[in-house]
Order: sequence, then structure tokens, then C-alpha cells
Amino acid sequence: MTNEQFQDFIQTAMDDLRAKQEKLEAAYGMTACVRWDVDQASEKLKLFGSDGALRVEADVIDVGSFASNANSWMWSWANESLPPALREKSAVLKELAGITGFGLFASEAPVPVKDETMAWELAAFSVRHLGALGVYKAPSPLRPTAAFFAIMSARKCP
Repeated sequence: MTNEQFQDFIQTAMDDLRAKQEKLEAAYGMTACVRWDVDQASEKLKLFGSDGALRVEADVIDVGSFASNANSWMWSWANESLPPALREKSAVLKELAGITGFGLFASEAPVPVKDETMAWELAAFSVRHLGALGVYKAPSPLRPTAAFFAIMSARKCP
């Protein structure tokens, strides 16, 4: 893929992600949720309202994390702090290296990124490749990191 083709790939993936995010928001109101939790065993993301009630539950694939203090992205398949089953689910994203010709998709080391926009671009590629409904950016309350989860399915909770 040439640099120009890659730029088109970025633009298309981001446009697709914006549309998907709008649909998710309209259907589930995820941005109104104030707390999140991931059950790694079941691979479920749970989003809670300000009253503490569970509002949304989603099947997810952990695709990567963005460290704002280091401007770096770590692919989940390369993150040894995650359980092997979770890492294996996201390993399909390494295929993007062959598709694009860019090694950053197969890097086991943290990938330098210019800013959070680039992290969103990597998440957009992931969502597109996985055929996901969208992405949830889960900030860490203790560290300058945010995990990005591809949403594979979702349901509102009563």
C-alpha cells in the first residue's frame, strides 16, 4: 500500500468508525455512562449509569491501549499483562501488517503515536478488520492510559 492509499485507508476507516459510533450512541447512550468494568473471563464490558445501575453490557475484543504520557500504543495481543485467551482474540489484528505493508500493526513493542487521534485511527482499523459495531475508549482512573475495546455486540440492561 502506498502512503496515499494508506491515507485513504485511514480516512475511510475513520469515517466508518464515526458512523458506527453515532449508531452505538443512539442505540445505547454509552457516553452517558459514568463507570465501566470489564470481566476478562467472559470478555464483557459493563457500563454503569450515575445511579450505579448497569446500563449496557457488550461483548468486546480488547484491541489496544493508548498511554498519553508516552504517546504510545500497545496492541492487546502483545500485552503480556492480559490473559492469553484475550491476547489470542486480538491477534487477528496482526493481519493488518500484511494488508497495509506497515509493520506497526505487527509490533510487539509499544508503537509511538503522535497523539490520541492516531490511537483512534488504530482503533478504527481494528474495528473495521474485526467487523465490530464500534469502539469503547475506557480511561484508567489511576494511570494516563486508556484501553480501546471493539464492541462485537451490545445490549441495554433494564
